[in-house]
Amino acid sequence: MPSQGMPKSLRKPQNYAITQKFRGGGGTKCYPCDLSNIDTIENLVKDIVQENGKLDGLVHCAGITATKPLSSNTYDFLDEMMRINVYSFIELVKHLSKKKNCNQNTSIVAVSSAASIRGDKAKSAYCMSKGALDSACQAMAAELGPEKRIRVNTVNPGWINTQMYSDYVKNVGQEYADATILDRQFLGVAEPYEVANVIAFLLSDASSQITGQSIVVDGGRTIW
Repeated sequence: MPSQGMPKSLRKPQNYAITQKFRGGGGTKCYPCDLSNIDTIENLVKDIVQENGKLDGLVHCAGITATKPLSSNTYDFLDEMMRINVYSFIELVKHLSKKKNCNQNTSIVAVSSAASIRGDKAKSAYCMSKGALDSACQAMAAELGPEKRIRVNTVNPGWINTQMYSDYVKNVGQEYADATILDRQFLGVAEPYEVANVIAFLLSDASSQITGQSIVVDGGRTIW
């Protein structure tokens, strides 16, 4: 979407304050939205388009994770994971892809995970949601590409130096985290900008022949 449009999930309200702090000298707008409430997404897209015009791109970078053994999974837990990680994305694309809301050659990117390719112990719900995201993007690319020229791809990172990684280290300790992560992700834990660079490429015309793909950015994690 244009640089001035940026919907933000408010499952953690403190994240909105952080976003505002780093917005810098202008050129952006924030549209707070709780993406777990699927019914609000249509109006979110409508408001953004009314204020900024048709959109050229979308990045879905909202997600939750949890480490929970299979025996502890419940319907409510699985439903919450899918609502944030998958259903909100499908709803966004559903409305964004209407002719009145986007231009031709729009590029859509969803942030998936290397966990959709190589599963992790006690993360069946998270891996399920990211696998569903990859499959949905392939189907959307096939449906939206021929006539509307809309491209849809995912980026599949390994571990990134974000709050999610910090929480994991806090829970298991740095020594254990290094032993379990760096043994497979031998190029190291990625910085956010390294994934953002790939997203920027997929949004640009330089990737005009790429659609329906999952681009892995995982420091070698999934080659083993």
